[in-house]
Amino acid sequence: MDLEKNFADYLKQYRINNAMTQDDLAKKLNTTKQVICNYENGKHTPKVHIAAQIASALNVPLWEMLGVDDKDYREEQLLLYYRSLSEEGQDKLIERAAEMVFIYGKKNKKVADRKVL
Repeated sequence: MDLEKNFADYLKQYRINNAMTQDDLAKKLNTTKQVICNYENGKHTPKVHIAAQIASALNVPLWEMLGVDDKDYREEQLLLYYRSLSEEGQDKLIERAAEMVFIYGKKNKKVADRKVL
């Protein structure tokens, strides 16, 4: 993934990869060709829920359309799961994570030996 690219660049790239014109994409999103053109030219940036609709229409994960590294996205998802749990659930998740590190970890196996406070 090219860090110099922005949403506009990814939008155009994935639209072309899907063999779609701006008009095709606009129709799929129930908008106008001008809106798509403005997004691709960087004149406007869509709100996140619109960006998610665009990504879905292009069969691309949203994190890719936003130029986010897959690793960062996965870590953020894990953090969201953790925060949604009760304190007891968080403790259990940490225990399970330690087990996973022990089983699947490479160089961080010492983390699995730590006790939950």
